[in-house]
Amino acid sequence: MNTITQEIKAHVQEELNKVMFGLQPVIDIIAIGIIAGGNMLIHGAPGCGKTLLSKSLMRLLGQEAARIDCGNDIEFANILHSLSGDIKHPAKSSDKTLFYLAGLNRLTPNTQAILLPVMEEHQLINNGQIVTLSPDFRIIATFDPECFEDTYPLISALRDRFYISLTLSYLSPQQEIDILKAYDYPLAGHEKNLDTMLTALKPELIAQARVEAKSVLVTDPLYEYVTSITQALRHHPDVQSGISQRGSLSILNAAKIHARMYDRDYVNPDDIKAVTPYCLMHRIRLTSDALINNHQSIDIINEVLNAAELPNHAPDQN
Repeated sequence: MNTITQEIKAHVQEELNKVMFGLQPVIDIIAIGIIAGGNMLIHGAPGCGKTLLSKSLMRLLGQEAARIDCGNDIEFANILHSLSGDIKHPAKSSDKTLFYLAGLNRLTPNTQAILLPVMEEHQLINNGQIVTLSPDFRIIATFDPECFEDTYPLISALRDRFYISLTLSYLSPQQEIDILKAYDYPLAGHEKNLDTMLTALKPELIAQARVEAKSVLVTDPLYEYVTSITQALRHHPDVQSGISQRGSLSILNAAKIHARMYDRDYVNPDDIKAVTPYCLMHRIRLTSDALINNHQSIDIINEVLNAAELPNHAPDQN
């Protein structure tokens, strides 16, 4: 019998396959992000589909959305206007539940800092007045790591508030051929048709999937396993700033959803290993020596995962 979580994953996969190619490796993570309600960061070079994926997710969620195309001229007033509608007399609350930020690393550090209470506390503070956002509020942001003109490093506190991150890479030759065949006519495009092409998820399904995940069993050895991973990353010689407790919680919560996705009511080590890279890649800040030697966050995470001692008492090992 399929779980609600499995139904959501199947729906996400079917709908995204209508408009995008090559997403299969990250479908689980995308579905986990949707169910968890966390902020999502999408990396990738220009033209890899970041904008299309973001717009598709907005359509799948069917939420009241605001959008900002980021630049170094974006300030508090722009964010306040996008979320509450009136700069001088903003409403005390906003019905916006989704905020799409295109090109997040084009925001100045000062503007990035404005987003911290938005992402964590779901509120804006304007001249002492609190503008309350929906409890289901989330941010989907894109980030171009290869662009250096008019961009700024993301401040650590902002990175840490993204629940998961994923990277869109260039496609395989066959997938690129498939794209050429699908859109080999003048003015080919699908973004303008997303509203008719994609079917939104029912909010009650997402709520039910969260209830499913809440009941998933985690044994003490698995709590220790997650802690051993984050502790090892904090003390890794290539890591300048390690993983916060927020990162540890994101691993555990994502692993519980992953378990339900595979019809289990308990977490096993494979669930943790499957979600850890997506929960932690964006949170790690490497040392200068590591960057000079072209070390990558994902390689360090995989090294730690491979070295971590597996728990001896997971339920499926009894």
